[in-house]
Amino acid sequence: MNEQEKIEALEKRLQFITTTLINAQTELGKVKTELEVLRKKETAQPETKVETKVPAVVQSQEQKTEIPKPVPPKPAVTAAPSPAKKNMEEFIGGNVINKIGIVILVLGFGILLKYAIDNDLINPLTRVVIGLASGAAVLVLAFRMKEKYHAFSAVLLSGGIAILYFSVFAAYDFYGLIPQALAFVLMVLLTAFTVFAATIYDRQIIGIYGLVGAYAVPFLLSEGEGKVVILLSYVTIINIGILFLAFRRNWVWLNYLAFTFTWLIFNAWFLDRYNQDEHLTIAVSFSLAFFVMFYLMTVAYKFIKKEVFGIKDVVILSLNSFIYYGVGYTIFEKIDNGLYLGLFTVANAVLHFPFTVYSYKANLTDRRFFYLQIGLVLSFISIAIPVQLNGNWVTLIWGIEAFLLFWIGRTQKVLFYERLSYAVVILSFISLMQDWETAYNFYNVEDSLNWRFMLNINFLTSLIVVLSYVGLVKYSFDSKYLYAEIEKSLVTTIGNYMVSILTVFVAYFTMLNEIGAYWDHLYYSTQLAIEGTIYNYDLHDFRDIWLINYTFVFLSVLTLLVYKRWPVRGLVWTALGLNILFLFVALFGTLEALIELRTSYIGINDFTRYFPPGPMHIGIRYLCYLFAAELIYLTIQMLNRHLPEYARYFPVFVNLLVIAALSNELTTWLVLLNPEEHYEMEELSYRIGYSILWGVYSLATIGYGIWKRRKVLRIFAIVLFAITLIKLYMIDLGDISTGYKIILFIALGILLLTVSFLYQKFKHLIFAEDENK
Repeated sequence: MNEQEKIEALEKRLQFITTTLINAQTELGKVKTELEVLRKKETAQPETKVETKVPAVVQSQEQKTEIPKPVPPKPAVTAAPSPAKKNMEEFIGGNVINKIGIVILVLGFGILLKYAIDNDLINPLTRVVIGLASGAAVLVLAFRMKEKYHAFSAVLLSGGIAILYFSVFAAYDFYGLIPQALAFVLMVLLTAFTVFAATIYDRQIIGIYGLVGAYAVPFLLSEGEGKVVILLSYVTIINIGILFLAFRRNWVWLNYLAFTFTWLIFNAWFLDRYNQDEHLTIAVSFSLAFFVMFYLMTVAYKFIKKEVFGIKDVVILSLNSFIYYGVGYTIFEKIDNGLYLGLFTVANAVLHFPFTVYSYKANLTDRRFFYLQIGLVLSFISIAIPVQLNGNWVTLIWGIEAFLLFWIGRTQKVLFYERLSYAVVILSFISLMQDWETAYNFYNVEDSLNWRFMLNINFLTSLIVVLSYVGLVKYSFDSKYLYAEIEKSLVTTIGNYMVSILTVFVAYFTMLNEIGAYWDHLYYSTQLAIEGTIYNYDLHDFRDIWLINYTFVFLSVLTLLVYKRWPVRGLVWTALGLNILFLFVALFGTLEALIELRTSYIGINDFTRYFPPGPMHIGIRYLCYLFAAELIYLTIQMLNRHLPEYARYFPVFVNLLVIAALSNELTTWLVLLNPEEHYEMEELSYRIGYSILWGVYSLATIGYGIWKRRKVLRIFAIVLFAITLIKLYMIDLGDISTGYKIILFIALGILLLTVSFLYQKFKHLIFAEDENK
């Protein structure tokens, strides 16, 4: 091979290598672009394909090969990055807090203005004129801005109407400048104007303001005459207008608020002022009118508009039925010893029956309304006989009915009946709690001495309810009866776990109640007649605390078994629910007993000379802490192993328990160190000590959360700090002078604005990636 052939061979090789490099460079650019897109989760626009012309390999010796220059790939053009998902903590810390600070700052100046008014720096007529002029000016400004700034104008309009409302009210109630009749007419006109403005602006929020004002008028102007017929007639007339507007404009929140205000007003009167001899006809008539009004309003709109019944509609219809039934039950229970309760219950079923038939014959696509109605009809019919009976039979019927409804729903694949059974389970549980409250609180010695351990109707009722729950749990987790719809249902999942928890809970407390009652039986049987009949009442407190300590040990063993031997997800959730529930119950259950033992220890009551206290009156609290810590530790271990995705949230609950224990310890040691001033020390700890303790704890938790990048703990600390501020300014400042209030409100506003600034300044540290533990 001569030199010319070597040169040509090298040129060909160089050309091949160059072409390969160009192609590799092009592919490298594409890969980098795609990788960047995937990392940023952005959608890239179609990339312009880079074409590289590869010259053919020349075979002839005479043809000169020309090596092309590499063509750099064109950069891929990507779409503009989408807005990042908002961080809620950043939103609160950098946005919400500053708004709260501004509001509190305004409140500070408002208190300053009130101070000027209270000291007669502005006379009453001037105050009313200023209010009316301000409201009118805001309304004028709102209408002038309507065309360009429609939404903002609506907000101004609402504010102006509110100013006028309270200016008229102040002129009548505070200063007596106008008579009641004129004030009533002016407020009704303002309400009508508000409704008119709502239609002009097509803004539901304005209608809501008018609704609130309309319901407030009779209470603001009332002189306590007690003219209930006029009040309820006025509410009925207002409802007709409001519901008509809600129907025409499809403003569902007006319907919801009218429903809420109406039943609140009626029940407030019914519970406080109702007298059977004077108000029987009034209560029956207006409760029925309100029930029919909201029932027809909800149902008619859906039928006429042919809309699907949503969860809110089902809730409104159910609440409307249950509230009306509850009112009627209370009324008829007092007539002839409840002789007509069964008839009234059947009448409720009859009220729902026509629309049940209509929805069935109409063959509506949405069957939820039919299932709801038939469920209500069957429920009222099924309880018609039990409501005539007293005591435990109601609990028995509800417990059995819950199982039957679930069994029908699961075996026949009717999801609605399953969900209805969960509601009946809750009712049976509440009824059982009421039975326990009545049965296991002995009010005299005779009740205790006549009681028999495990041979009483309450124990047998509890046992049957437990068996019903066990049967329900068996079918809920039986794979033979599972189908696709329930496997994807969050409500079913929650319901299954709820019933599982209630099953263990009721089974446990069924025996616990018997044990506690047994000790009460012994307690009452050992009474002594010394200067009257007295007992060592501390024994009850020790009994309660040891029952709680026993339960801590019981649940710790159960948690350990689930953690080590039975790591089934359902059992893990059940154990977790039981532990959280009992820790919460024990938190309040032990506090009263510990306080009583502390009081006995410092010798406040008169019985310590007969039953002298000992070190265990104080020391037993630390045994409680030890047993509770054991349960908390095992729960954390179980969560970390079997539910690691939820483990990060449990420390929030633990911190609540810790802050409660520390608060109790603060009061205890202030009292123990100053027993002669125990009342003053308790008041000092409640009003000042807790606020300081909670504030310090919040700051420490925020610092720990930033250091360890625990977002959940930081949010908890912010909430605790907010609660501390609410307590400080709603409770602690009740007896201080106005001057200090002004200073503290303004200072707090500035402080919150400063906190928001710090969140903004150091957000690159605070909002770094939280650890996923």
